[in-house]
Amino acid sequence: MKRKIFIIIIFLLLLTAPGRNAFLRCQTDENVISNIKNIPNPFRAGESTTVIRYVLSADCGVTITIYNLIGDKVIEFSETACLSGINQREWDGRNSLGRVVADGCYICLITAKDDAGKTIESEKHKIAVLK
Repeated sequence: MKRKIFIIIIFLLLLTAPGRNAFLRCQTDENVISNIKNIPNPFRAGESTTVIRYVLSADCGVTITIYNLIGDKVIEFSETACLSGINQREWDGRNSLGRVVADGCYICLITAKDDAGKTIESEKHKIAVLK
């Protein structure tokens, strides 16, 4: 019993030592990106658009990348300065070449970046496309 208590104390000391408490900070920090959704979902590519909405807890740059399920990049939108609060981006269901994408599920990756371009956080969301 004393050995278990000793091990727990050592573990806690290591976690709270200077330079070693990043693990604890990561679990308590607020997410920069939250409440991702797109309306409507599913939507008809080429006939209508969907609005990708997300909430930022801080001002930052944002990149929204749409991937197909194979992992190929379909299109990317970059916003250099997004304000904290509700943000949105419209997508018409076309790829970077202007062609209407196929029916199916797509992954929307939203990446928040600091002023230096370093990634702060990334979050994923599924988008369904119908024709």
